[in-house]
Amino acid sequence: MTNNLSEDELEVRVRERTAELEKANQVLRADVLERKLAEEALCRSEQRARTKPETVLSPAREVADLELAEIVDVKAVQSLLDDFYKLTNIPMALNDLKGNVLAGIGWQDICTRFHRVHVEACQHCIESSMKLSLGVAPGEFKLFKCKNNMWDISTSIMIGDQQVGILFAGQFFFEDEPLDYELFRFQAKLYGFNEEEYLAALEKVPRLSREAVNTGMAFLTKLAHMISELSYSNIKLSRSLEVRDTLMDALRESEKRYRMLFDHSTDAFILSDPRGGGRILSANPAACRMLGWTEEELIGRGRDVVFNLEDPAVSDVLDELMRTGSTKAQLTYTRKNGTTFPGEISSAFFTDSNGEPRVVIIIRDITERKLAEEALAFERSQLLSIFDGIDDVVYVTDPYTYEVLYANKAMKETFGGELVGGICYREFQRRDSPCDFCTNPIILKEKGKPYHWEYYNPAVDRYFMIVDRIIKWPDGRDVRFEIAKDITERKKAEEALRLSNLYNRRLIEVSLDPLVTIGPEGKIMDVNEATEQVTGYSRCELIGTDFSDYFTEPGKARAGYKRVFTYGKVRDYPLEIRHKDGYITPVLYNASVYRDENGKIIGVFAAARDITELRKVEKALRKVHDNLEKLVEARTKELEKAYNRLQESEKGLAEAQRMSHIGNWSWDIATNELFWSDEVYRIFGVNPQEFKVNYDLFLSYLHPEDRDHLINAINEGLNGIPCDVDYRIILADGEERIVHTEAEVIFYDENIPVQAKGIVQDITERKKTEEKIKTLANALESSNDAIVTESLEGIITSWNRGAEQIYGYSAEEILGKDISILEPADLKGEIKQLIEMIKRGERVKHYETSRIKKDGTLINTSVSLSPIFNASGELVAISAIARDITERIKAEKALAEIDKIRIKEIHHRIKNNLQVISSLLDLQAEKFRDKEVLEAFRESQSRIFSMSLIHEELYKGDGTDTVDFSAYIKKLAENLFQTYSLGGKKIRLYMDLEENAFFNMDSAVPLGIIVNELVLNSLKHAFNENQEGEIRIRLCREEMNHEISNPFFSLTISDNGKGIPENIELERVESLGLQLVNIFVDQLEGNIELKRNKGTEFRITFSVEESP
Repeated sequence: MTNNLSEDELEVRVRERTAELEKANQVLRADVLERKLAEEALCRSEQRARTKPETVLSPAREVADLELAEIVDVKAVQSLLDDFYKLTNIPMALNDLKGNVLAGIGWQDICTRFHRVHVEACQHCIESSMKLSLGVAPGEFKLFKCKNNMWDISTSIMIGDQQVGILFAGQFFFEDEPLDYELFRFQAKLYGFNEEEYLAALEKVPRLSREAVNTGMAFLTKLAHMISELSYSNIKLSRSLEVRDTLMDALRESEKRYRMLFDHSTDAFILSDPRGGGRILSANPAACRMLGWTEEELIGRGRDVVFNLEDPAVSDVLDELMRTGSTKAQLTYTRKNGTTFPGEISSAFFTDSNGEPRVVIIIRDITERKLAEEALAFERSQLLSIFDGIDDVVYVTDPYTYEVLYANKAMKETFGGELVGGICYREFQRRDSPCDFCTNPIILKEKGKPYHWEYYNPAVDRYFMIVDRIIKWPDGRDVRFEIAKDITERKKAEEALRLSNLYNRRLIEVSLDPLVTIGPEGKIMDVNEATEQVTGYSRCELIGTDFSDYFTEPGKARAGYKRVFTYGKVRDYPLEIRHKDGYITPVLYNASVYRDENGKIIGVFAAARDITELRKVEKALRKVHDNLEKLVEARTKELEKAYNRLQESEKGLAEAQRMSHIGNWSWDIATNELFWSDEVYRIFGVNPQEFKVNYDLFLSYLHPEDRDHLINAINEGLNGIPCDVDYRIILADGEERIVHTEAEVIFYDENIPVQAKGIVQDITERKKTEEKIKTLANALESSNDAIVTESLEGIITSWNRGAEQIYGYSAEEILGKDISILEPADLKGEIKQLIEMIKRGERVKHYETSRIKKDGTLINTSVSLSPIFNASGELVAISAIARDITERIKAEKALAEIDKIRIKEIHHRIKNNLQVISSLLDLQAEKFRDKEVLEAFRESQSRIFSMSLIHEELYKGDGTDTVDFSAYIKKLAENLFQTYSLGGKKIRLYMDLEENAFFNMDSAVPLGIIVNELVLNSLKHAFNENQEGEIRIRLCREEMNHEISNPFFSLTISDNGKGIPENIELERVESLGLQLVNIFVDQLEGNIELKRNKGTEFRITFSVEESP
């Protein structure tokens, strides 16, 4: 409540407050007076106490650490002992606890000249002193005979409860005590003293009565007590002085700091007398600057120079100050020039050292803070207005109570209701408890950092892209701020694109030709399954490697790759692909560059057509019919066109839709000023710092063809019709973009439009994606292969033009019918079996079969089936791609017949040629008589016969390029035995040969020569004259070697003859025959073992490509 106090009432309040403070000051003055008296006494004692160095009596040192010499005035004690000795003739000394004598009088010659001089006697003196110093209670004394047999007396000197020394009297004898001279003579002899001098010194030792000793010790005890008390008082005094000095230094330092604060503070400090209108007594520089007065001008003036006394708030502050003694508030202050400013006041009432009432006033100018608060409130209002004008949902909640503090217009429209004041998980999620996915713990832990996430809200069936962070609410608490963009349409587009990419990827994978994507550095980026098959390497092994490494001519491959970059594409570029196992596949490559969305070349897409069969067909057809070559060439061109279309569709797969960005804008229609957010500047490619936009500048960016359309939409908006339009813009660099705008117009009275505001979204990428999807669908429709989609029950659901051309049915005729309509009568049920294989997860790739056309014609086809899954991963349909291979099958059959005739003719001619060579060798041998030369001719003829025999077997066969190797070995061995029937040797031949072992020529020829050489070696060298013996030949199939795909055989040739000497190594033989054996074993990539047990055994293991 506000009370307007008059000057009289204020004076009464001041007197009452002063009286209260005066009573308190009386008590304080009594304490101050007592303290001053104590300080004066302390000063007098201080002069005496400081006769010692200050470091000795420093309170920082403990009593136990002090030495007696540091505590007492040794000279004064010595003077006192001198006077006492003159009076009593009692020897005395002041000792510390270490045995050091600080002061003493009356020391006897027997001690100084004898006992203290000898080491052992001196040790007795020290031990006696130590015993005298222990166990003596304060105020008492101890009588003790030392080890040198004289009396000593001591009393303790204490500092507090700590003993620091002893007051000592001795050495003497009691006058009623007889001296034991014999004892002292013994001591003189023991220590080596002059007996006469020692006894003379003994006679000088004082002899005291017991009464004199008791009286003297009573005095000494009191003296010791006095020394103890004075020493303790001095220490306490020293410590008090030290504490006082410390406090005085702290007081001076505090006063210095407060004075610096007073002089240098940016806040105003004013000291005033509350009486008589609040007369100002002093003011600091800040007060003078703040109020515009000098300190001389302020001193003596009343409070009305600072405050407006008519202001009720001033009366409230003065009233609270008088009631409580202090106050804090915000008031308006007046400067010398009459201007005012807001400020915070902090004031306190007190009395000075003279008992006068005083008020200290501290004023802080809060003008800047008030302006900042007003600006902040205005900005908050503007920000909330912007939030209400955007389509993104924005809300603020308390992260601890979940209360909704703010929700923008879009939020309220999306979730329905006012929302503010409700609980967020109830309003937004329709839940009864906090969400388990709530991000509050995350953003509270990382305050100030944004947290990005996406979420599907089932309550409104929408997807949102969300940014959360902790901000400060106007009341100072931490709150959760969330802005969320509705991305439901984007999610749907992404899902459609994902399904489209998945479908197109399957189409690529079932392609019969190798497809590969190559990066700008020549590294493989992606391949299909056909590429894996032709190279023998997996997709993972291929990706990242140099593409040219897989060709027989890497340089030629790289040259073709460079031509693609030069001319944009290559067509029918011949290369040969080398399989990892060594197989060579001739191919024709078609390749072209592909670009990113900016037109930059980012790689090459290449398709290879395997022309192995094509080459064979071309060679055969050239001999049979020229027209067949033309058909093959035409078919090749058709396939090239199909691959070109497939390559063009692949480009669409490289495109990806970027996240759409939205910016907000507002247009002041009256001033024609246009406000763009940073995101709008980015969309239009303009730097916010370089351009100030307006409506005319905006129109300059519009595409000429869209300008009238957009202006009409804007005019309709000015008439109250909502604006929702797509249009094109042209950026400064010439780039064309497509944007979407939504806007609303604000009207004042009489429907006058004053402001328009809305959002702009860049939809260029979305439009491009839609166009690419359309283009990809067109590419699939134009494929020459039949592409058919069928349900799991076999019902046809899609049918492209390629299917119409191959099968003869139009889409209208075939859609909805069972796929079995295409099956020939003898293959009924085959398609159903293939569908079941797909259902079981098996693969159907390049399956060759027969199908029947609409006109009843039977055609040969190569079929590949792929599963089609929905978004949940469930199998929902099957995609089938079929290629008509009828002409290829016909060509292969024709080629096979030609090959049979050609091969038989070749074998016949080779056999005849070998026989001619053998006859020539026979004729040539007749000219020589040297046995070694003749033997060499015979061995050569034998080798030629082994090769000729193979070609004879092939000629007699069915035309295939394989020979029954077991039958061949049998004939070869029998011929060797007939040719080399040596003298009287009785040698038998045993053969154990695998049945149905058919080898091709590449294996049969070197194996035949190996058999010829080893059998011939046994016949010639294994047996002596007239010796019986046997030679064994064994050919058997071994267990399959899992690392080798071909069958694995062993060939063993042995004899029981005299054997090969141990010093002959198989790898280093000089015999031509055995050298040939080693060479051909290496050629077969086989292994040979030699055993010398009971004759000689050669065992050769090898793998061959066996034919049935």
